[in-house]
Amino acid sequence: MIVDAIRQFGNFAAHKITDQTTLQVIDVEPHEAEYCLDILDALFDHYYVRPAVALRQKQLLDAKLAAAKRTPTK
Repeated sequence: MIVDAIRQFGNFAAHKITDQTTLQVIDVEPHEAEYCLDILDALFDHYYVRPAVALRQKQLLDAKLAAAKRTPTK
């Protein structure tokens, strides 16, 4: 799952993880951190923004239907 990427990058940032060949500490790269932020942005959009937009569109349609004395949407 894509959210697991955040956990994996977090493990690299929070714990000393080394390359098994060179024994060098593996750091989180800037583009990987940006990728995590993109994932979080998409999650917020999916769970908070889109439902609010859909609700507002439904309210506008229901108002239009009410003005026409029609049954509102379900």
